[in-house]
Amino acid sequence: MYKRQEEEFEILYKALLECELEDIKLRNFHILESSIADMKIMPFEAVEKKYSLIHYSKAQGELCRDSIVPYPPGIPIILPGEIIDKNTIKAIEHYLKEKCTVLGINKGEEIKIID
Repeated sequence: MYKRQEEEFEILYKALLECELEDIKLRNFHILESSIADMKIMPFEAVEKKYSLIHYSKAQGELCRDSIVPYPPGIPIILPGEIIDKNTIKAIEHYLKEKCTVLGINKGEEIKIID
């Protein structure tokens, strides 16, 4: 088991050495202030529900199934069980435009909404 961990660490180390850290350090972007969305059901309930994928721009009024978190800054825009509003959609749009990694959104810019 230890040998495998050492090999995986070596792979990670090499990948980090290849990163262009100066590009990341010099990048400036605006972090949005946002309001807290209305929670309809508790997060632990939401993640157990059946879901559909929908483009984020068409999700206003829907119930979010997963957290949507832009990196940076790493602060959730919305949590499971909260209602997606126009401010949430604007925030997603902003962070995608800024080329942030946004967890909870797939390559087709779709998010999971509760059926």
